[in-house]
This record gives sequence, structure tokens and C-alpha cells, in this order.
Amino acid sequence: MAMSIRPFLDRILASADESRYVAARREVPPRTARYADIEPPLPEELRLALSTIGIERLYAHQVRALELARGGADIVVVSRTASGKSLCYDLPVLESLLEDASRTAIYMFPTKALSYDQQAVLERLWSQPSFQKRVLSGVYDGDTNSYRRKKVRDRANILITNPDMLHVGILPHHSRWARLFANLSFVVLDEIHTYRGIFGSNVANVLRRLVRVCDYVGARPQFICCSATIGNPVELAERLTDRKVMLVDEDAAPQSRKHFVIWNPPPESTDSGSVPRSGMMGEARRLVARLVSSGIQTIAFTRTRMGAEVLCKNIKEDLTEKKEELARRVKPYRGGYLPQQRRQIEKGLSQRKVLAVISTTALQLGIDIGSLDACVMVGYPGTIAAMWQQAGRAGRKQSESLVILVAGPDPVDQYIAHNPDYLFGKSPEKAVIDPDNPYILSQQISCAAVERPLTPEDEAYFGPQFAEIVKILKKESHLRQIGQTWYWSSEEQPFLDVSLRTVTSEKLVIHVWDGQHRGQVIGEIDASSAPFIAHPEAIYIHDGETFRVTHLDYENASVVVERADVAYYTTPITSHAIRITNMLEERDFGSFRAGQCSVNVTTRTAGYAKRLFSTGAILGTKELALDAVVLDTTAAYIIVSREVRDALSLEGLSALGGLVGLKNLISVVGHLVAMCDRHDIGVVLDSDNFEAQAIFVFDRYEGGLGFAEKIAEVIEDVLSMCYSVICACPCENGCPSCVGTAGTERLAVGKLSGRVTVPRKGATRRLLELVLEG
Repeated sequence: MAMSIRPFLDRILASADESRYVAARREVPPRTARYADIEPPLPEELRLALSTIGIERLYAHQVRALELARGGADIVVVSRTASGKSLCYDLPVLESLLEDASRTAIYMFPTKALSYDQQAVLERLWSQPSFQKRVLSGVYDGDTNSYRRKKVRDRANILITNPDMLHVGILPHHSRWARLFANLSFVVLDEIHTYRGIFGSNVANVLRRLVRVCDYVGARPQFICCSATIGNPVELAERLTDRKVMLVDEDAAPQSRKHFVIWNPPPESTDSGSVPRSGMMGEARRLVARLVSSGIQTIAFTRTRMGAEVLCKNIKEDLTEKKEELARRVKPYRGGYLPQQRRQIEKGLSQRKVLAVISTTALQLGIDIGSLDACVMVGYPGTIAAMWQQAGRAGRKQSESLVILVAGPDPVDQYIAHNPDYLFGKSPEKAVIDPDNPYILSQQISCAAVERPLTPEDEAYFGPQFAEIVKILKKESHLRQIGQTWYWSSEEQPFLDVSLRTVTSEKLVIHVWDGQHRGQVIGEIDASSAPFIAHPEAIYIHDGETFRVTHLDYENASVVVERADVAYYTTPITSHAIRITNMLEERDFGSFRAGQCSVNVTTRTAGYAKRLFSTGAILGTKELALDAVVLDTTAAYIIVSREVRDALSLEGLSALGGLVGLKNLISVVGHLVAMCDRHDIGVVLDSDNFEAQAIFVFDRYEGGLGFAEKIAEVIEDVLSMCYSVICACPCENGCPSCVGTAGTERLAVGKLSGRVTVPRKGATRRLLELVLEG
């Protein structure tokens, strides 16, 4: 019989040994719903349809959204997971279609799974007799077969899709969608907080292209956007849509009691004074296995695909020793699986046949997977918005739920563990996009030229760089000019070569070598990621099974792997060289200078490290000879004043060791203020560009996306957060939870050997004190 949440948590808190792991505990109290009435009332057909799915009254925020939409406003709705956001757009759209069945709408979701989830919701509504001949919705994505595609294109008045398909499969062929665009009344953008960085910057340009086509056919759709809680929902929605939007941010939905625990393994003192913590993967493994053994249906979120596979593999091994039937009910879930595999797992969760799922962020968004009891986050997911979305996967049906955030040893996790109010106060995060990035803009203008010839009036859509980009495209023979009109003249189809989510659209297919030839395909990766995760001898994990990369073949767009039963995984060792190409601005704070610049960054995968699955300990390193990757981007920098450096020397402290420690802190704290993923920014300590050592924070995307700019704007806050992290850490000389590991443990690979400066905690702390004192 399954144990309920309260006894499980009480047992942990009553244990003297385990209660030491609880760094913080919060209880989100239950909340009753606040309802409101809409005037004039909903059409009777719509009211009856809602009644059949158990909805008799509307929440106050749903009513407010409907009122604004009825008035013709573009809106953004901000509320938590499972608060009924979908009705904020379903109601105005369905009401409009009941009034005029010729009208159309586009629903755009960031993932395929969300599209199918929304289709199921709509089918329950329009299955009512009053809707059947007037409303038809349909999913149109890469998994839709040709028969279904034609039916959706010819008949559907609600098109459910994703940005990628709108970009590559709909806008370039808009003449075949004349009915849809001519009657387009609404464009729904759900989960807009996910549209940030390179993805959001591309999506903003896809929407510019959409509006351009709509203007051509005389349509002006309303935008209804929905977002999780972030610090700048209006700014983000307006950057995406180029429209002024009205904000709906009251959340009137009921909320069940949620127990929130930050699980932080206590440090263990050693003779050397360092304080290693037990690994978060090991703790998550133990917690999930206990939850499953107690019959508590659980979802665990990891940061990486490899993490999901490794954790699932280890949990299955632990459960097999107790009860093999339980082990079979634990599944991994991540991108790269076939659609039917993903949906089978989703169905298993809804039917409670799957007792635990170990997932990447692929299940973070609002896919209906039933009512889960517990959520375990393996490390802080990177943003407060993501954390609450993951937490929202448990207790979605009003039942009491448990959320455990297992803190890792890195400084961000430790900052969260020691400053839990950061999670529970008003979100300080602001989503960053840059639709005017010249590299992105050039690609998107090329796509627009295929859809319709370009004219000078298109500057209204694409901004002041439009004329210069057109000139370049013409020079490269992609455009042919006749009068004041430019026609796409290249045989290339640019939309096929432009990925919205990555720097490059090129993919490499992963094949398993069967002894004679390339056999089963088990996945694919971006070509830009290959040097880091699919280099020769890298360990690739799929469905809990380990493979060793034998061949990286760019020419044939493939990675060849062989099965390998090993107890370790691999991580890349990289080196960076940075060169300023253009100074943008600089501010003098007295104790330090900070500025922004354009840079050229050369990155090389110098080797890799082997790490044990069980502990993450390094078994050894090996050198690689791979080509370097060159990037032109933007960066922020900080230079500590000579006075601060001299003061450190007078106190017998290493200024260089202090800067290395600060660089390590910024590399993990910086993404908190820029609301970006860890891999979106890089941090380098360099001595070749200024008269003194400088710490550079650069965007890992061509042309930059605004992350470094955001960090430069709030550099004092970044330094203050670094100081909070170092003060909260109880270690003596430095550890992975603050400035990095001091002492002898370092990676020695080829030319990198002997060039690693050890971070010094004392020097870093004193440096920050002097800098912040001004």
C-alpha cells in the first residue's frame, strides 16, 4: 500500500541523521479559488461544453483575460502551473469561432508534447454536438502524416503547431494556407518564458514574418501570450510580438498544500580542511528509490540527458535488489526518444503504471501526465521559473505533494541552499532576447524573401539593419533587385538551413556499429555540440545503456558508437583564447572597471576526463586533437584596480589566485541574473587584452544575445552574490561549493598541464571585500 506524503516527510524529519540534510523547509499553504462572473455571459454552447468537463465557474484571472480579449487587446497572462491558463486563450478563441466559424487561430507551443496535450483538451470541448460542425482543431508538426496534414490545412480553424514548423513548414508555403491567414483572428503563444536566448530571438523574427504575411492578406490577429512567473513578462511579450500588451497577473486558482524541502548534504571535514559533500546524484538516487519503494509516484528532473540516463540506470539497479517489478516501473524520459516512446511513457504516468520517471526538462512544461505525488530536482534547474514549473508537476490534482530540491556542490546550488528566500520572494529574473542580432536577422530576412519579395517598407518589420543586410545578401547573389524590390534568386531554401534553437541546424545521426557496418540509429545531436559530447572515446548513454564513440564523421553527418559496459562517463576539457575586436563601453567604479566589448573567442576541446558514475570522481584524463571552434560574439569584462591588487600582495595573498576564484564564482552565478542556461555563457581569465588580468563573460552565440550585456548592467549585484556564496561556505581553502578545488587535484591534459592556477579562497574573499567597499 502506498505511503502518503506526510508520514514519509515526518519520518525524514524525525531521523537525527537525515534531518541534517534539510537545509531549509517551506510549506506552501493551500488556497481556495476566487471566482468571477463574466458579462455578457458565455454563449450557451460554450457554457455547456465547459460543464461537461466539470467547469461550472471561471477563475478571476480567466474572466479578466476574456474581458481584455473581447476588447481587442493583446495580452500576456502570468500564473503558475496548473492554474487554468489555457482557458485564458481557449475561451476567447472558441467564443469568436462560435460567432463566425470562418475565423481561424494559431496555437503555438514550444514543444510537440504540449501541442498534443492541448489538442486533447480541445477535442473534449468540441466533441459536444454544438461544436462539431463549427470548430475543428488539428496538430501540424513533424510527426503529422500527409493525410492528416492536408485535412488540417484545408479544414481546421484552430491550427496547433510549434515555432519550428511555423518557420519551416507553414510560412514558406503560406499561399497554400490562404484560408488560415486571411481569416486569422488570434495567435496564441504559450510558455513564452521559454522563448529566451537564441530560441526566443529567432521566434521573435518568425513572428515578424508571420505578421508580414498577415498584413499582406489584410489580417490583424490578436496575440494572447501566457508565461510562468518572471520579472519582465510584459517586456518579453512586447519584444516577441512588437505589440503593446496588457498584463493579467492575478492567480485566482486553488492550490493544494505543497511541502518544499531543500536537501543539502552536510560537509564532511577532512585532514586537509576541505569539505567535500556527497554527490547530488547519489542523494537523488537514494531519495527516489525510497519514494518508489513507498509507492509514491515521483518525477525526478536532471540537468542533462546523460544525468537522466545515469540516474535511471542506478535507481533501477537499487530497486532490482529489492523488487524487480518496481524497477520495471521506473523510466527515463528525454529528447532524442522517438515520439511513440515518449507518449507511451506519458500514458504510463497518467495510468500510474509508471511509478517514477527520470526526466530532463522535456517534461517540465504543462503536459498532462496525471497527478504525481512527489518531485525531486537534481540540482537547481537554473531559473526560478523553471523550478516552480518542475515543482508544479507534483500535486496538480489538489492532492498534498512533496518537492525536494537536492543541492549540488556548485556555488549556485549552495547560494540557494543558504538563501532560500531567493526562491520564495518576487522573481528577479528577466528573460533576455535579441531579435536584432545581425546573424539571426540575416537568416530570418533570407527566409522572409522566399515568402514574399522584399521592399524598403520591410524595414518596419526588421528594423534599421534591414537595408544593410539586404545589400549583403544581394552582393552574395542571394537576392536579385528589380526597381525597389528584391527577389530571392538562390537555389538554396534558407528556411531548411536555419535552426531556431541552435546556432546551426546541422545534425549528426548516432549509429551503433554492429561489427560490420553502421546499424541501429539511437539518436541525433547538433553538429556544434559534437566536439564536446561526441568526440572519439566519449561515452554516450541511451536508455540506460553505455556506448563508446568510435568515429566522429562530419562529412557523412554521423557519429558511430559501439556498446561498452563501463563504470564511468566522460566530460570535455576545454580551453579558450579571447581577443577584443571592438570596445563598446566602460564604467569606472573606483576599485574596479567594468565594460562591454565585441570579442573573438577560440575554443578548443583539449581532452576529456573519465568520471565514475557512482561518485563523479576523476579516474584520469586524455588529450584530444580536434579542430578549434571560432566565435565572434559580445562580452562583459571586469578589471580589478591596481590598488586592490597591491593591497592583496601587502597582506600576503595571491591576487591571481583571488581572480581565478572570482572567475569560477562568476561562471556559475552569472546565469542567475541573466536568466540563461549554464552553457549560454563562458568565462575566461585573460591577460592579453589589457594592462592587467581581466575576467571576460561572453555569450556563446554568434553576435551575442544580450546575456553579457545584462551581467554588465548589474555587475555589482553579481559581485555581491559571489561574496554571499563564499561567506556561506564553511570550507577552509576552497571547494567545489565556492571558488573551486584548491590543492593538487587538477586536470592535466597536453599543453594545459602546468598552466592551471589554483583558486585561493582567502584571496578571493578579501578581493571581493576590497572591491565592494569601493
